[in-house]
Amino acid sequence: MFVSGFEKCVTTAMIQHHFSIKPIHGLKHPMTKFKESKGFAFIYYGSEDDALYVKKTLDRTAILKDKIRITRTVISENLSKMMFKLKTHGFSEKEIQENEAKYFNDENLEK
Repeated sequence: MFVSGFEKCVTTAMIQHHFSIKPIHGLKHPMTKFKESKGFAFIYYGSEDDALYVKKTLDRTAILKDKIRITRTVISENLSKMMFKLKTHGFSEKEIQENEAKYFNDENLEK
């Protein structure tokens, strides 16, 4: 899920603590070169139900002073493809399609 609206001084540990009402499977919290929060984070949960529960419970709550916004959740089935697209940024459309065919097929999804 995409979370935004928190202060520059919010740490990754604070975000993790605030969102740990369900088990967190991943957390990406971009920082500036001065080690300040950019004000947003991506938090990954193991199931869509967990993510929706967290969104309903914590949207518009505050970690410090400002209220945070949870604006988007991604179904876990699409997460791998979404991350793959991010990692292949700069590749041609043909190269991306070839790699998707290679890695996202029934044989490889079983592994």
